Amino acid sequence: MDYARENATHAVRPRRINQPASHPVWELRSAEHPEAYARRFSLPERIEKWIVAQDEGMPSRTRYVKRSMLSTMTLYWMHGEHAQTFHLRYEPGELRLDN
Repeated sequence: MDYARENATHAVRPRRINQPASHPVWELRSAEHPEAYARRFSLPERIEKWIVAQDEGMPSRTRYVKRSMLSTMTLYWMHGEHAQTFHLRYEPGELRLDN
């Protein structure tokens, strides 16, 4: 969290990763310093079903989700009584397909 605290607003690279789990997992890393942190999360099941159920194919839908739904994110992290806010941005030029 040190990197995120020092850079509360920064660019990220989201990617959908393949891992054994009951649901698909996404990972966020800093675009400039990917080794600084990795945060994993899941999207609602309805969105994941939509990604894989379209004729256009999963890579196309994954790109759409990244561009539209994950292009800007605000995360809140509670540290004791203090709330820290992070503003993360994704720019399509940073697209990375790992699925």
